[in-house]
Amino acid sequence: MDIERIREFIILAKTCNYQVASDALFTTSSTLSKHIAQMENELSVQLFDRTTRKVTLTNAGKIFLDSANQIVFGYDQAISALKSISRDQGSTMTISFIEVMRQYNVFQMIHDFSALHPDYDIRLMEADAQNMNALLHLNSCDFAFASRLEFFGKDVEALPFAHDELVVILPRNHPLAARKVLTLEDLRNEKFVIHRSYSEDDVFRSHCKERGFDIQPMLTSSNSSTVIDVVSNSMAVAVLSRARCLTHAHITRVVTASLAPRIEFDVFLLYLKNRTLSAPMEAFIRHIKKRAASPAYWS
Repeated sequence: MDIERIREFIILAKTCNYQVASDALFTTSSTLSKHIAQMENELSVQLFDRTTRKVTLTNAGKIFLDSANQIVFGYDQAISALKSISRDQGSTMTISFIEVMRQYNVFQMIHDFSALHPDYDIRLMEADAQNMNALLHLNSCDFAFASRLEFFGKDVEALPFAHDELVVILPRNHPLAARKVLTLEDLRNEKFVIHRSYSEDDVFRSHCKERGFDIQPMLTSSNSSTVIDVVSNSMAVAVLSRARCLTHAHITRVVTASLAPRIEFDVFLLYLKNRTLSAPMEAFIRHIKKRAASPAYWS
C-alpha cells in the first residue's frame, strides 16, 4: 500500500470533509474519493460512512487510523534519519511562507543565511496558512513562516520570530485622522476596505464580533497597495499590520492610528518537533534565533 494513500486517509479522517482534505493535499475531491475507495477495496473493509453532508470513520476506520498514524510516523522517522546521515554541504532545505511574510524581511533573512552557507540548496514555497500544517507533515517543506498557530498541531515547534500589531489607516482628511489612538467602537460605522490576510483580516473581524458588530467591507483585496490607494482616495478606512504600513510610509495622503486595546500577534518559524534536524536545519534555526533577537532587523 502506497504511503501517500495512507497520508490521504489520515488527512480525510482528521477533516471529515473531502473538499477540505483534497485542498490540503492539492488534489481533487474525486481523485481523493477514488483513492479511498481503492484503499477500502484493498483492505476489504469500509473505512468511512458517507452522507451528502459529512464523512465519518467506521469502527474499522477508527482502528485503522491508529495503525496508519504509527505507519506514517515510523516512515517519516526513518526518512528523516536517512536524510540526517548525509550532512554534506549540498543539503537541500525547503521553506514555506505566506505572502505577508515579506514585510518582516524574511527574504533578506534567507538571503543572508544563503550567503553564510553558499553550498546549501535553499528552496522556497508560497502557500496558504491553512495548508502549511499538511505540507510540514507530508515533508513537502522543512520550515514554515506563519502567524496563526491554530492551523497547526501540537507536534509543531513554534519559534518566535517577530511581533506585530494592527493599526488603523485613515484618509488624512478623515474626522478621526487627528487622533493617535482609536477604539473598535470608534470604527463601528465606518466603511472598510479589507486586506485578505489570515494574520490581519480574520483577527480584526473576530475582535469586532466580540464587540457585538461585524464589518461589511466595500472591497476585499489581496494587494495592500490597492487597500492603501482606496483609503488615500477617501473611500474607506482599513486595518493593516504596523509592519505592512511601514512599506507604504511614503504615501502622504493617509495617516495611521493605534488601536486600544491593542490587537497584537506573533510571527513564528515552524517545524515538526519529532523530526531529526539536518545540519542545514540546525544552522537555519540558529540563524533565526540570532536575527530575531534584534527587532531592528525586521522592523
